[in-house]
Amino acid sequence: MRSLLALRWKNEILLANVAYVAGCWFTMLCLFNIMDYWSFDYAFHHFTPPPPYVTRVWTFLEKTGPIGWLTEIVKGEFFIYTVVSGFNVSYVLLPLLLRIIRLSIAYGYDGISATEKNKMLIADQLQVVQVNQQLLEDQFKTLKEQINPHFLFNVFNNIYAQIHSTNKRAASLLGNLSKLMRYTLYETSDLFVPLSGELTFIRNYIDIEKTRIFSPERIELTLEGNPSNYLVPPLLLITFIENAFKHGIDNSYSEGWVRIKISINEHKDCLEAEVTNYVASDEPADGLPAVKQLPKVGGLGLKNARKRMDYLFKDKYTLLVSEPQNEYHLQLSIPLNRA
Repeated sequence: MRSLLALRWKNEILLANVAYVAGCWFTMLCLFNIMDYWSFDYAFHHFTPPPPYVTRVWTFLEKTGPIGWLTEIVKGEFFIYTVVSGFNVSYVLLPLLLRIIRLSIAYGYDGISATEKNKMLIADQLQVVQVNQQLLEDQFKTLKEQINPHFLFNVFNNIYAQIHSTNKRAASLLGNLSKLMRYTLYETSDLFVPLSGELTFIRNYIDIEKTRIFSPERIELTLEGNPSNYLVPPLLLITFIENAFKHGIDNSYSEGWVRIKISINEHKDCLEAEVTNYVASDEPADGLPAVKQLPKVGGLGLKNARKRMDYLFKDKYTLLVSEPQNEYHLQLSIPLNRA
């Protein structure tokens, strides 16, 4: 014992600490004993019949009183002391200690310094580009894995064969739909794809849209320039075209119209697109106000399109939006990569 006390430079310091802990333990036992006495007294006299456990413990405590365990220790009897200590350690101290530990862990996590948080934030920002690219690739893979493409195309072919001779318009519509799905599943996995294939996809999409209205002349598509030997991000242009049909046709079948013009500038190696659609007077075009740049609010597809262009082209693209009366006009210019 003496050697343990000598662990400190001055034994008096450790002795004082031991005495302080022993005094606290003694005081705690007295308080717990008093609390237990009155608690079991209340439970024994107010529950009919009292639980067996309460009856058993109260039998011991009733004989000794609130601090009777002290007299029992003086007599050399430790049974009441053991009961009181065991009960309070098991049902009071241990749960309280576990609670303190959990709170300490929680406060520890909350106490992470601002410097560490900033470091983590910077590290996360450096990975944003890689994560976005991986997310885009995973979305394409997920789409491909949701269905069995071969089975689906076989079904299309069977339906096409059944209706080809009886309903040529429906057969043509089904053929275009099959081409759209085939292109989406098999030809859009790369970061850039041939522009010619992308324009063919747009033509097929617009042909399908024309079948939905009685006046297909209200949908105009103009293509200028030679798309050969150029590459573009897959399914980028269709985002803006689909948005035009959503607000130009879907919300007004009687008055709606859409005009699309896509030009290939071979001198600047860039693609210039103009998409204009009718907007009914009570229809805000996707919530986008008349400003000179794509706003930060609006449809999810437009937000994702801008994020893609920010990543792929940095500041080398332009996207202008204006809203004359009952119109929504979008001008886009992106650089083209040569194949």
